[in-house]
Amino acid sequence: WCRVLFEDSTTPMSAQDVYIDNVLVKDLVIPNDTSYINSYAFYNSKFTSVTIGNGVSYIDNNAFRNSKMTTVVISDEVVEIGFNAFDYCTNLQTLTIGDGVQHIGEYAFAFCSSLESIALPDSVTTIGNNAFNACIALKNINIPDSVTTICGDAFYVCYNLTSITIPNSVISI
Repeated sequence: WCRVLFEDSTTPMSAQDVYIDNVLVKDLVIPNDTSYINSYAFYNSKFTSVTIGNGVSYIDNNAFRNSKMTTVVISDEVVEIGFNAFDYCTNLQTLTIGDGVQHIGEYAFAFCSSLESIALPDSVTTIGNNAFNACIALKNINIPDSVTTICGDAFYVCYNLTSITIPNSVISI
């Protein structure tokens, strides 16, 4: 087990490549006592899997942008996913969004070109502009009754999207 601490700073800090005993860490598990993932914290990282612990309530803008992970598990405690948080994660295939997420920010998962399916939890109320833009492998998505707002171009350039059901709860598209 290794604990990495990032001190508060006005300069964006990131952990692109994390090594322990000269071995590249592939699986990132963010511990339960972490409450917030800073902007650019893991920008351009090479982790193959990311599990976000139960203490995290917010994933900041660009936190994992352009990273190489194939699997992401977002805990039930996360309330908001910031803009560009996971965009350009082109290897992302498996995405589990926890039951606490209410807001998916602009471009949050844009250009995740390997993502084929998304199951949104019943807690989501807003899907931001271009949230899933250019997820070209995306075939289906289940939008729960809790969603009231789907912002512009949320599924733009999702050429393979064959199934989407928009519930009556949506009052703004």
